[in-house]
Amino acid sequence: MVTASWDNTARLWDVTTGASLAVLQGHTQRVNSAAFSPDRTRVLTASSDNTARLWDRWPLLTVDTVAYAQIAALRDLSKDERASLFLIEADTGPGQEHVTATTDDPGSMCDRLAGDPFDPHKGAPGVPFSNIDAEKAVSACRTAAEAAPGELRLSYQLGRALLRADERDEAAALIRAAAEKSYPAAEDTLGDLYKNAIGVAKDDAQALRLYRQAAEGGYAPAFSDEGRLYWDGIGTGMDRVEAVRWFKRGADHSDPFSHQRLAELYEIGGDQLPQNLERALFHRAIETNLFEAAGYTMEARRDRSLHVAPFPLLVRLRHAVIFAPRLPRTV
Repeated sequence: MVTASWDNTARLWDVTTGASLAVLQGHTQRVNSAAFSPDRTRVLTASSDNTARLWDRWPLLTVDTVAYAQIAALRDLSKDERASLFLIEADTGPGQEHVTATTDDPGSMCDRLAGDPFDPHKGAPGVPFSNIDAEKAVSACRTAAEAAPGELRLSYQLGRALLRADERDEAAALIRAAAEKSYPAAEDTLGDLYKNAIGVAKDDAQALRLYRQAAEGGYAPAFSDEGRLYWDGIGTGMDRVEAVRWFKRGADHSDPFSHQRLAELYEIGGDQLPQNLERALFHRAIETNLFEAAGYTMEARRDRSLHVAPFPLLVRLRHAVIFAPRLPRTV
């Protein structure tokens, strides 16, 4: 809802919570009326200062504003959502056999100990690379991969566990084999290996190609990986317009790292994106929820502290925001 006020502003409100989402400032006298455009993407205001203003640079489109309000608000997960995140067992339909994975099932053990949280083919919620218990994961995944040698997910997860154990050569061989069969998560990880010369010779052009293939296969963080190479001119010419395009595509595919980069860009402003702290806050809120869902608790805790900070504090700190280099998920 939009309102007009005698304090020379118009305000946008969330009617569900009563929260003020934005203040439209610019008029020098009271604002007499305000209305949404027919497509709901702009606000028109009329004031006693003898001007009307069309707020076509309003940072959040109406649909995005509602999405932000819903994302930023804490709520309990529904039963279906909890089941989809493997927090509870899903209900089985009438006549269906209820199957429960046990600790004796090496495939399930491998999924739980070494699964990639962003793998579109994962069999469990997954675990961030830095949290992998290498000894247990290598044992479980080796047993699982030997029992099902054609299962790319298990061989990739064994490679991931071996990387955590610093067994680089064997890990690189397994990950390359899965990537050559177009397993998206393996393609992205192999890109990390080529970019950082881990178990393979450094090859930035190969990394660029592999990130692109992984993104096309549905591995969300590959969009930001590709964007970073364009941003820094690694493996290709520097092209920051193309980099932002990849970050935006990644955000559309629920990549928290892409939301993170867009938030940083909106916070500092520049040639590619104008400074827009409301938009930055929107991306921070989504980023936080995506990191939490993936088990990246440290990143989520940091981002939550950013998007709940008082707005004037964000303004004061905007010049201190820099791009912190992200270590690859495999080191």
